Formats: sequence, C-alpha cells, structure tokens
Amino acid sequence: MNFLKYLSVFPAFTVSLLADVSCKDLEQRLVTLETQFAQLINKLSIQEHSLDADSKKNIVIDDENTLFERFSQKMYQKEEDKLFPWLDLNKWKSVQLKMDEKEVIEILGKPTLDELSLNKRIDNVFTYKGRVLSTNKKVEGKVRFYKGKVIDISAPRKD
Repeated sequence: MNFLKYLSVFPAFTVSLLADVSCKDLEQRLVTLETQFAQLINKLSIQEHSLDADSKKNIVIDDENTLFERFSQKMYQKEEDKLFPWLDLNKWKSVQLKMDEKEVIEILGKPTLDELSLNKRIDNVFTYKGRVLSTNKKVEGKVRFYKGKVIDISAPRKD
C-alpha cells in the first residue's frame, strides 16, 4: 500500500518506469519474432527448391494434351464407336475387293444409304455418312458394288 502511495506522489516517474520496461519487452519480442520469421523464410525456400526438383521429376505437363483434352477425346471416341462404328479406319482396311454385301455389313455395319446407281458398271452404293464428334466435321465413305461384289472402296477421311 505504501508503494502505491509512493507511485501516486510521483506519477511521471511511474509512467516512465513502466514505459521503459514495456519497451524493452517489446524490443525483445520483436527481435524474437524477426528471428523466427527469418527461420520460416529459410525453411520455405528449402521446401520450394525440393518441390521444384520433385515436380520436375514426377510431373509431366503436355500442353497439347491436358487431362481435360485427353478425357474429352476419349469420350468422343467412345461415342463415335457407339454411333458410327464405320468411322474406324482399321475396319475400312479390312474391306476388300470382291467381298459381297453381307461381308461389308458385318465389318462396317449397316450403311446410312443404300442407293442404286445409274452407272452401268455399278449396281448399288453403300454410303456411310456422319460427323466426327470431336471436330464436328462431316465425313463420308462409300463402297460400290457390281453384281453383288465390291469393286471400289472410298474410306472416310477424318483429317
């Protein structure tokens, strides 16, 4: 209690004494925080360098084929295979001259159009029409028959 009376008599001295102590504490805390901050910055830069090295080893980014693009291409391909099985160029390679209409249908599927021809050397034409889903480009392939046998093959061009 006497101490409080003493402090109340000399208020300016008390304020300067308390201010002096708090400034020293604040300075010390500031120094501590600055050292901790410097340590964190150092750790962060080390981790960034190790992450850069790991990412260069493990992560390969192909600008032309991002994940989304590969996914969409795969989906388009599945949809084309389902709707237009004749768009598969490998199937067209297996169609050969002198095959009959049934064999062609087994390989390519039912044609979009089966039309009679006015040409004397062609009896009928199987026309396969559609669009490449990924590019929305129209494509068309034709198989021409004479006396029930394949005489000409025009495979669709997807490019």
